[in-house]
Amino acid sequence: MKENMRSIFIIVFVSIAVSITALIFVTLQLRRASESLAEATISRYESYLLADEMRQSSDDLTRLARTYVISGGDPKWEKQYFEILDIRNGVLPRPVHYENIYWDFVAAGDLNPRPKDKAIALLDLMKEKGFSQLELKKLDEAKEISDALVKTETIAMNMVKGLYVDSEGKFTIKKTPDFEEARRLMHNDEYHINKAKIMKPVSEFF
Repeated sequence: MKENMRSIFIIVFVSIAVSITALIFVTLQLRRASESLAEATISRYESYLLADEMRQSSDDLTRLARTYVISGGDPKWEKQYFEILDIRNGVLPRPVHYENIYWDFVAAGDLNPRPKDKAIALLDLMKEKGFSQLELKKLDEAKEISDALVKTETIAMNMVKGLYVDSEGKFTIKKTPDFEEARRLMHNDEYHINKAKIMKPVSEFF
């Protein structure tokens, strides 16, 4: 009888131990899966913010170029315009939490809303975040089109100064400022079509 009780006790004990071990194993696996999912979600969100920065930078450049033209050449708008380009291209340091509202504060007079971080090009940041080759291709395409539109914006802004492009692509020819033509360049159908071309590969990313 004692032997039977001992056997039953051992069987019950082993069963409980196995169940507890299995429960611990399953719990750990679920925890790892949850952590992996959380990391993937955070990574994807950060990738979304970087991709959206391409769209936002293009919109900010448009706003500042138009404001410069309409204002008749207020240099602060041109300065902000080229700062955005330099940050995007890794020439100037990126502000901390640059994905948040920034240039609206600068436009309102707060010239340094947040401290600066390291200088790094937007596309290089995307590579660091592990963007796929397809994603990088789409966003690089958007940047190339945006850079091409910068030429139009630069022509319009220099036109306000009375500077016109020469055969080498430099603004060395001095003439009378043409405010009307500058405004037309920044608001015509061609400009809007090119803006849409920038947004198309960005929208495909999402």
